[in-house]
Amino acid sequence: MFLLFSQLTKQFTHPFSEVLTKENMYTIIGQKKPAIIHFYAPDCPHCAEFSPVWNEVTRMYNPFTNITFATVNCDRYKSVCTAFDGSSTPTTQFFAPHSKMGQRFGGKDVVGLTKFVKNNANMLPYTSPNHLAYAKPNEVEKILKENPVFLVFDTHRNCHYNQTEIRLVEEKRDVDIRAIDPVENPKEVKKYCGSTEPCMVLLQGNNKIKYEGPATSADILAFFDEKVEEL
Repeated sequence: MFLLFSQLTKQFTHPFSEVLTKENMYTIIGQKKPAIIHFYAPDCPHCAEFSPVWNEVTRMYNPFTNITFATVNCDRYKSVCTAFDGSSTPTTQFFAPHSKMGQRFGGKDVVGLTKFVKNNANMLPYTSPNHLAYAKPNEVEKILKENPVFLVFDTHRNCHYNQTEIRLVEEKRDVDIRAIDPVENPKEVKKYCGSTEPCMVLLQGNNKIKYEGPATSADILAFFDEKVEEL
């Protein structure tokens, strides 16, 4: 039973989304920023299938702050889902600025949802599918308070590293992996890399170790196994 609960909890973790509740729904919907809301239920198998799609698209738009992505648990907040016609889960809707009327997304894949967001919000994603999650420096600082961070300095359009390969490491160790664009954050790349060139560095607390090995999942995992214990 505990294993099943853990699996369900993991399935419905949405790391790049806000959590919409009865208390905060009107601070997200109908405000200045457009909002994309995903209505789901923990016991819904189709929701479990769609969850990775949602997470991938919200990852692609991170760290944009001029659009809000949020999820609402319809088992817990039935009245919210009923109010916005989201009771039939999974449902994803776009809410234009200052509007409480949602426009429904009918697809099931990353490409379709990306087009839905782009066409309605008029915003291209920050990066591409299968790329690392990008973050702002203040986001990295928050994560670092809880876990080590493997920071990859790489441009978000024309990537220096094979980010798809690096992503294979995700969730295999208790280390959060984030990317920062060195062009947009020259102070940070100078601070951590010592130059303006792309680099990778492991952070834990006030310690940092630069990684200079191959950008393969096996080599990075071996680096974690050796260095995280040292820190």
